[in-house]
Amino acid sequence: MELPKLTESKEPVNRLELWLKFLNAESEEELKMISDKDSLLSDAYLERIKAFADEAKMHEIDARQKELMDSITSINYAKQEGRIEVVKEMYAGGMSIETIAKVLKQSEAEIRKYVNM
Repeated sequence: MELPKLTESKEPVNRLELWLKFLNAESEEELKMISDKDSLLSDAYLERIKAFADEAKMHEIDARQKELMDSITSINYAKQEGRIEVVKEMYAGGMSIETIAKVLKQSEAEIRKYVNM
């Protein structure tokens, strides 16, 4: 059976036709009406509601995680930028790369990278 061939006026006569109507439903109220005619369809309708609720919740959680990761990235970037400025000021003030590395607990290579920026 093809879903497009189901007619709106024809009343389903068996479970297969009910399922096809259910799968082809175009609105929430149509789904509800069809699901009320069969206990298995009613279960399917409830599972559909749960799935969409869970999916919406997952989208909400994903969006919140993205916001948090963006915030962490921004904070880390700001800290890094601030550290670079501190290193440059320390070096301009006459402090050696070795001393700056010890004070900031970073490698001398990392400090050289900051100084040369």
